Amino acid sequence: MIIRRDEQQRIEENIAIILCYLANQFPGYVIKEQSELPAWYEFFVSDERRYKQYKLWINGARLSGYSPHKTEDALYNKDIATKMILARKDGFFWHPDHLEPHTGP
Repeated sequence: MIIRRDEQQRIEENIAIILCYLANQFPGYVIKEQSELPAWYEFFVSDERRYKQYKLWINGARLSGYSPHKTEDALYNKDIATKMILARKDGFFWHPDHLEPHTGP
């Protein structure tokens, strides 16, 4: 599937917003990314000294279909960092239509 230029720009802007959010919510943690766009995008947040790791899977539609402003608002208003912590090793799957924990992409 080919991603349009405007969608690609929105995806990149949303990824930057999410990276900033994760860095603020998990100071000192290492953040890694993996993607299989347009299907999903995954962030790993880890602190090896404390043996803690959290995951965030994001539906590709969430990255391409929402403005960066709306994404940033949702990250804070829905407290995605806490949802990631509560989901533990299974990770948290952030889908456009729901915010329930889900294992895997």
